Amino acid sequence: MPNYVDLNFSNVKADDTETPRLAVWATGFRPFFLGGALLAALSIVAWLAIFMEGMSAGGPISPIDWHAHEMIFGFTPAIIAGFLLTAVPKWTRVPTPTGKMLAALFALWALGRVAMALAEFLPYTAVAIADLLFLPALAIAIAIPIGRAMTPRNLGFIPLLFGLAIANALFHLSYLGVVDGWATRGLDAGLGIIIVIIAIVGGRVIPFFTANATGMRAISRRRYIDFAAIGLSVAWLIVFIVDSTASWTAAIALGAGAANLARMKGWGITRSLSIPLLWVLHAGYAFVGIGLIAFGLSVFDVTGTRSIAIHALTTGAIGILCLGMMARVSLGHTGRKLKTHKITAVAFALIVAAAMVRVFLPWAWSSAYIESLVISGALWTVAWALFLFVYTPILLQPRADGRPG
Repeated sequence: MPNYVDLNFSNVKADDTETPRLAVWATGFRPFFLGGALLAALSIVAWLAIFMEGMSAGGPISPIDWHAHEMIFGFTPAIIAGFLLTAVPKWTRVPTPTGKMLAALFALWALGRVAMALAEFLPYTAVAIADLLFLPALAIAIAIPIGRAMTPRNLGFIPLLFGLAIANALFHLSYLGVVDGWATRGLDAGLGIIIVIIAIVGGRVIPFFTANATGMRAISRRRYIDFAAIGLSVAWLIVFIVDSTASWTAAIALGAGAANLARMKGWGITRSLSIPLLWVLHAGYAFVGIGLIAFGLSVFDVTGTRSIAIHALTTGAIGILCLGMMARVSLGHTGRKLKTHKITAVAFALIVAAAMVRVFLPWAWSSAYIESLVISGALWTVAWALFLFVYTPILLQPRADGRPG
């Protein structure tokens, strides 16, 4: 099936990259999946404590902005990094950083997280600089192999990653007083870019994974729907940054949401229901459509709020898809069978429940806002803790089949 991305590295030669001593630095997904999962679990616990006790997040950053920043520019880029650093060598036949270079790249990400956590005790300029180092470095690490291979279908990831870096810069420049009031716009831009990345990558890998696992001979792809879904998602990103409250932004969001749900029709959803590694991906992608539609409805003041829509896209689409992709990629690229551990299946159920509680409970019962935060946060945290319990040994140990990577 040449139209889909194959993430099996079995045909990559053993001498294509140097094998590091420690397995964790052998491939990009290993350190970044571990770090991202740990941040996902700990940051929500910290956020609930900050929110419930009225505490400061540290430095000049408001608690809500700190929470949003660490999810959009901390957690999610770690998972994007792990995925792309693993997939790009297959797409381009050009290696991405491993060993010491990978460790240095991960250190930049970790430095940003430490700086944001200690913002209360550090000059904010130093915090901003520390946090801004990682995303440009990741963009360059991805741009080099893609540029060398000149694969047109993958060139789009380069401006998207640099765009994510610019959005993060806008956030910090706002708090530094350079561009007044642009912190929210930077967060909006970051979220919009991530949703576009999901639309691109999800449309490639979810149908492919489903076909491989279920034995479907072909995936029904209506290319005009695919183009509409991605095109409208990009259009929404642009207008979302310009004016997120405009009626035309809402109209494009409704169209993008409908198109993203429509493209899933031929992806073999019903065949995936008995396979946790599949249904979790379909569930996560469905929240892309749900979140965009919820956003459009909130602007038109039909139902729901902006916060509910944003959390459908973050807790729902981003959270569920990250957990599902991490679980599948970690098994496949450590030489293990694509068989879901029972604990992992529980983690999938919990994170879907976390998204549903965070989105639908306050939507149906507005007075239950605090309860939705606590219940959803607890479900989210346990889900990531279970992932770490199962996958930490897998990510730290060499491949089960003895191959490099």
